[in-house]
Amino acid sequence: MFDRKKIAAFAASLLICASFAAAPMASHADDQPEDTAVADDNLTVSGDFSYWLTRDDTVCIEDCKAIGEKLVIPDTIDGKKVTELGPMAFGNDPLSLPFTSIELPASINYISEENPFMYCQRLKEIKVADGCNDFCSEDGVLYTKKKDRLICYPNCKEGDSFTVPEGVETLGTACFYNADFSELSLPKSLKTIGQFSMGDITGLTKLDLSSTSVEEIKPYAFSGCSSLEEIIFPETLESINGGAFSSCKSPYRGHLPRFSHGDRTVRLCRYRPYQCDHPRQRRIHRLLRLWLCFRPQRYRSRRQLHHSWLTGLGCSALCSRLGY
Repeated sequence: MFDRKKIAAFAASLLICASFAAAPMASHADDQPEDTAVADDNLTVSGDFSYWLTRDDTVCIEDCKAIGEKLVIPDTIDGKKVTELGPMAFGNDPLSLPFTSIELPASINYISEENPFMYCQRLKEIKVADGCNDFCSEDGVLYTKKKDRLICYPNCKEGDSFTVPEGVETLGTACFYNADFSELSLPKSLKTIGQFSMGDITGLTKLDLSSTSVEEIKPYAFSGCSSLEEIIFPETLESINGGAFSSCKSPYRGHLPRFSHGDRTVRLCRYRPYQCDHPRQRRIHRLLRLWLCFRPQRYRSRRQLHHSWLTGLGCSALCSRLGY
């Protein structure tokens, strides 16, 4: 189900993406403040948990050493309210994390954008205690309280298919990472597909986004979807960020998925430095190894689109297949 090296590489890539971000990444319920954890040289250890104290003198869990399959996070630790989960709140070694069920207390109001659940590779359900004002769970899947953001789909949840409910606008970081399904239906309300949100879903062969309102596909969103053969984009799509389809290929054709944008359907070759027709592009490929985004209507000529590749906005290989 999982591979230690792949997950380590995923975590490293996530850190690289974070370093390029214009602002610190933060995924939490609506109108929450930025990360409130207070920097310190040492974590406080209490029982199975290691934590920081936030500026509000509440607990932000940063590690967990529990060994049972069912983990219930207490609402207080050492007499202080538990309000936050850090990026590795449950640990970071998928081979040693036994959790199949995790229950969050009603006091939780912040969950790291880096998705602390992604290392729990045996997880089947996430529960939220009654009375939580910021998060909720439906059929074992974790959402913000308004259900406009899907935070985590447990990767060992039973079922060959899943339908994201209408109203969800954002798929959070790694929310479907390594999930064990082959069919995924997305709602019209969906606008953003987050970083690594569908990473390493090896059973997914086709995805139709045409009925969604997706405007942005963030870095590495479909990275490692090795069986993905076709994806259909909506007219609303504005940007596809770096590495969004890295390591995507058809095992029979050795190509990336077929890309549809409006009435144009093309197929891009897999990454190879020698496929670039300009020395500067080859150097950029070797340095970045990213698939970059495009929007042809922004450019009046192939030369302009070719130049945009150097600034990270377009791809001349794609442009040549479109006839620019």
